[in-house]
Amino acid sequence: MARGKAPMMVRIKRSELAVGQRVPWNIYDSRHRILVEKGHILKSEEEFRTVGLSGDIFRDASSGSNLEQLNTGPLESSIFDDIDHLETLMRNALRSLYENPETLPDRITRLAELLYRYVKADADAAIGIAHLYHEGNYTELHPIHVAILTLVLTIAKSYEKERCISVAAAALSKHISVAKFQEELHEQTSPLTEQQRQAIRSYPQKSFELLKKLGVTDTIWLNAVLQCQENEDGSGYPMGLASEQISEAAKIVALADRYSAMTSDRNYRKGNLSNSVLKRFFEGKGTVLNEALTLFFIKELGVYPPGTYVKLSDGYTGIVIRRGVHASKPTVSCYRDDLGHIMVKPVVRNLFRDPSKITATIPPQDIGNLSLKWIWGQLII
Repeated sequence: MARGKAPMMVRIKRSELAVGQRVPWNIYDSRHRILVEKGHILKSEEEFRTVGLSGDIFRDASSGSNLEQLNTGPLESSIFDDIDHLETLMRNALRSLYENPETLPDRITRLAELLYRYVKADADAAIGIAHLYHEGNYTELHPIHVAILTLVLTIAKSYEKERCISVAAAALSKHISVAKFQEELHEQTSPLTEQQRQAIRSYPQKSFELLKKLGVTDTIWLNAVLQCQENEDGSGYPMGLASEQISEAAKIVALADRYSAMTSDRNYRKGNLSNSVLKRFFEGKGTVLNEALTLFFIKELGVYPPGTYVKLSDGYTGIVIRRGVHASKPTVSCYRDDLGHIMVKPVVRNLFRDPSKITATIPPQDIGNLSLKWIWGQLII
């Protein structure tokens, strides 16, 4: 019997691999033996070095040439499965500032592209992650949460994909000049010092200059970073711009950033309930935040955004998992019954058709051994 023709192999450059990223092809050694399977995540520097010590490494020539393939094909898992991976990508991007800074813009762009795909695939699940997932490092998670919220807005406003990604990239990179300082502030319980206040007021300009130095030329990205702390009434910084002087991208990043910061826990306080923050946004629209964008943001998230813990009129407790046609009637996954017992299996209820109503929003609670993915109804929807 004739043997099949061996596939043509292409040598892989080490620069095509990165810790925390999925490998987009099978990796072979010089004898065509598989070392690493497609889709595997290189989880540590040690594992990365181990692959490198295998001598020359190869891929099938027909399999494409770079990691960006994984940002174009269909998603094979949910954002609940991959949030740790996304956090690792953000960590590696920040770490690259001190190891190989010239790679940072590309790392940020790839992460923004990946987040775009998750939001396009399931915006409600992505919004849920922004509300519910706070287990990691704040400096790495907060930019992801903010980028998700900017993408929800820009996609809803029918921005072109490239423009959506530019705004998300700004959300991911706006704090790069003060990343370590930001983590210290998150852990701090005492009032800010004058020196800290000055550092905060100067970071948009410094991040803007650093990104330009690293080769970013995208004006939407750069201006959103530079202007993200400017206010509608001119009371912001670093330039005191007002109203139409501020780009829409910067206003979107500012909205998402403030919302995420206010709904997140800090050492000195618990995060505010989402509907409470949205109410404050509504009451303050047109002063610090742009009125039209604020109203659009509230409309998009809904009265009870995905990820909100709620109590129903029949005594059940659940988490909002889908926005509804009616703002006050979302879909809720109930995980506690009317006696307060954690249920063996969550019950998904669409309040547009269900007679029960939401009577209160409540702080996040213990969900027992149930996973967020299961509560979300991923197996039911």
